[in-house]
Amino acid sequence: MAKIDYFPRRIGDQRNWLQNYKTEIATTGPLLGMTPVEVIENTNATDAIIATIDATIAAENAYKQKVEDKNLSVKTNFSGTIRAAVKRLKTSPAYTEGLGEVLGVVGSDESFDPDLFKPSLKALVLPGEVKLTFVKGGADGVKVYVRNASATGNIPAPGNPAGPQSASSADFQMIAIDLQSPYVDNRPLAVAGKPEVREYYVRSILHDHEIGQPSDIVRVTVSE
Repeated sequence: MAKIDYFPRRIGDQRNWLQNYKTEIATTGPLLGMTPVEVIENTNATDAIIATIDATIAAENAYKQKVEDKNLSVKTNFSGTIRAAVKRLKTSPAYTEGLGEVLGVVGSDESFDPDLFKPSLKALVLPGEVKLTFVKGGADGVKVYVRNASATGNIPAPGNPAGPQSASSADFQMIAIDLQSPYVDNRPLAVAGKPEVREYYVRSILHDHEIGQPSDIVRVTVSE
């Protein structure tokens, strides 16, 4: 049975859906008993949502540009100027570890390898949502991937609770970029009233690029 209140999940698809609804409701609405006032109300409602979607897209594009500006500034000013100055200061006969600590130029032994880093991931099912807790380490954040294992037939057989562990498995979709843990997935069930098994993994990002290794896959059962 088709969902009565169908609405796309992806922001671009939502905008297209709303634009079509706004265009067609003016003629189709009255044929189905809608009053002129209701047509206007629905048109205003679609305009309001489209405006927030456009603002969101503009903000995302502005954020991406700011990240690029920041990365360029770090490359130009830190790598090109500050790093050279710090190296020179550390060769001064007057340099001590104490003075280095005052300047904040003495690093710890802890290292972050962006090529090898693997984020950890835990999932907690709460009423109407799944709370994903991750450790981003030295990365900027993570991309969150999910697949509906119920729909793809990837439910583990009895005696094999672990199931597939490879994040390279098919059918995963990215649903979010999150810079701070936790991420909350409050998307509705694919079929209203029907519990589903979801699998998640995250991939770290640094300067807007995926790095390192994917986390282990975590599997949860979600219901209303």
